[in-house]
Amino acid sequence: MSRSIHQQFLKLSKNISGPLHHSIKQIGVVKITSRQHIPLPELLCRSVAGQQLSTKAASTIWQRLLDVSNGKSLLEFIHSSKTEDLRTCGLSAAKCKTLSAIAHSFHTGHITAENLEKLDQKQRAKTLTSIWGVGPWTADMVNLFYFCDPDIWPDKDVAVIKTFQKLIGDDKDISTTAEKFSPYRSYLAMYMWQHKDNKPMTI
Repeated sequence: MSRSIHQQFLKLSKNISGPLHHSIKQIGVVKITSRQHIPLPELLCRSVAGQQLSTKAASTIWQRLLDVSNGKSLLEFIHSSKTEDLRTCGLSAAKCKTLSAIAHSFHTGHITAENLEKLDQKQRAKTLTSIWGVGPWTADMVNLFYFCDPDIWPDKDVAVIKTFQKLIGDDKDISTTAEKFSPYRSYLAMYMWQHKDNKPMTI
């Protein structure tokens, strides 16, 4: 995020609500750090594994998964594992099925990071959500943190939506107000996470 975008956010927020403006001013310039140092299928699997769990619980389950993989490529391990093997790590049956579907899609080359990078955010999200169990929230996280799209508004993220509503007031519509920050809504989401002091994803 450049300082000019931050200044733009300050001007916009001042006309929306005092609490929102104060929060953005206090937090300062935010950055989106790319997760491209992590293989995309692994990032997807970790995102799914940690959904609806505390950071500590998600980290524990992920570490168990790494431990039982015995140094094998995680993609290969998940692709070749049976559901009961994955369940021993603390994953639900549905999450096991989703991890297997992710591993299968990338193992067969049906989906690749290179091909996804050529798509726009809507096409990319459509491709990702074609994998069994991968929903809009996970697609948003990948678009935002792996492909670093500057205009992702994760409207399925409870922390983002509740925090934004609290800061703008109940009398304002969330989607319409967030649209004012386009084409930089990813940064708006970052502000909401930082205000809430809640990590957007466990990786």
